[in-house]
Amino acid sequence: MVNDTVSKVGIKLERLTRRDFSIAAALELMAQRARTVEEQVVIEVMREVYRDMNPEAAAHAQDFSRSRSA
Repeated sequence: MVNDTVSKVGIKLERLTRRDFSIAAALELMAQRARTVEEQVVIEVMREVYRDMNPEAAAHAQDFSRSRSA
């Protein structure tokens, strides 16, 4: 079941990055739209890993997220 969720999240992430979203911005958007607790957990883990790997891009994504919600 978790594997299915990881696959779905990965596919959504791939689609958003094809549409010129950065990975960090796509993860922020996906976090806002998560439908299940399982999706929320998978996305949050992905966000944490990405933030650890690339802190500058993660900061930019938070700015993006704030501008979209305003």
